[in-house]
Amino acid sequence: GYAQEVLRLQVGALVTVQHNAPITILGDVLLEDGSNLQNNGIITIKRFAPSGTGNWTDQTVTAYEHGSGTLVFNSAGNNMVNSRNSFQRIEVNSAGLQLNSDIASHQWYLQNGQVSTGSFKAIATGTATLSVTADVTNTGFVNSWINGTLRRHITPATVNNYVFPVGNATRVQLAEMDNLTASALNNVTYIDAFFAPKAGTDIGFSVVENSTLYTGIHDAGIWHLIPDVNPGAGRYDLKLYLDGFGGLADNRFTILRRPEGSV
Repeated sequence: GYAQEVLRLQVGALVTVQHNAPITILGDVLLEDGSNLQNNGIITIKRFAPSGTGNWTDQTVTAYEHGSGTLVFNSAGNNMVNSRNSFQRIEVNSAGLQLNSDIASHQWYLQNGQVSTGSFKAIATGTATLSVTADVTNTGFVNSWINGTLRRHITPATVNNYVFPVGNATRVQLAEMDNLTASALNNVTYIDAFFAPKAGTDIGFSVVENSTLYTGIHDAGIWHLIPDVNPGAGRYDLKLYLDGFGGLADNRFTILRRPEGSV
């Protein structure tokens, strides 16, 4: 059904969306502190009109889980979301989604539109490979990705592969961790990933690999993959997708790993 243009849950209100029940809200959602929304169905947030808004504003102080359902952002314009509460599944099919707080969801399903995190994080609490998933129309995450920081919770002892569809305002710059289970990283529970401009200059830079000398880092940018703790053991393969990295010649470049904060 269609709800009113602005849905407000006042203090003390409890609203439950039953299993698989669809609700489309044309406008903003405001959850006052002390209210509770249990979504076990499918809530779709749309703009009432191209000039309107379709934002999710949650003033909850004590966090809780929103239920087993799906929250869909589906607008011709941008949506905004802030919440201390965790979601089961967030689907993005919009002109863009702006995070105004850290947003945690068991699964992120990306179809269209950048998820811009600013100083916050998109958090995937699920540890399965498909806890961050691209729609079939979003091959390689080229239509929808995380513009900012993606935190992926991982279980490298049992899950072999994780994709990090991070990038900037222009394009996705995929990173992929593979072959994790052969020698699992120990103690690590999540990875914070983002793609950022190159820091510093190449003055004095010199790296030798099997007699091949490297004298610079590509200006297109660098990937940051930051674990919550430094692993005491473990290995993995890293695959980086070089869209936008012009001027590279076969067998004349490599991946360079450096400590976080290096310039």
